[in-house]
Amino acid sequence: MTRAAPKPAKHEEFFKFHREGMVEALLQGPNFLRSRIFKQIGRDDENNPNPLSGPYLFIYEWDCEEMPWEELVTVGAKKEWRNNIEDGTIHEVMNYHPTRLSKKNKDEEESIERRKSVVQ
Repeated sequence: MTRAAPKPAKHEEFFKFHREGMVEALLQGPNFLRSRIFKQIGRDDENNPNPLSGPYLFIYEWDCEEMPWEELVTVGAKKEWRNNIEDGTIHEVMNYHPTRLSKKNKDEEESIERRKSVVQ
C-alpha cells in the first residue's frame, strides 16, 4: 500500500507510469491479483504546500505471503520510477501481510485461475 501526491505538472505522466510501467511489471508475477487507487476527498493541498502524505491511496494485492521482490525491483529500476517517484513526489509506502482466516470459495479460485491465464 502506498500514498502519493504527484506534482500537478506531472499528474498525467505519474498515472501513465503507474498503469503502463508499474502495474504492467507487477502483472508479470504469478501471484499479483489487483491494484486499486482511491482518492481522499475534501483535502486542501493547495493551502497546505507540505502535506505529510498524498491524497491517493494505492493498494496492491498478491496471493502469496512473501513480497514479490523480483517484480518490485524491476519497477524500481525503471527510469520512469526515478522521474515520477524519486523526484520529490510525496510517496509513503506501507507493507501489510494479512493472514487469511477463511477458505477460498470456488468462485474466487476460478477468478484467480482466469487472471493467471491472462498473464501467461
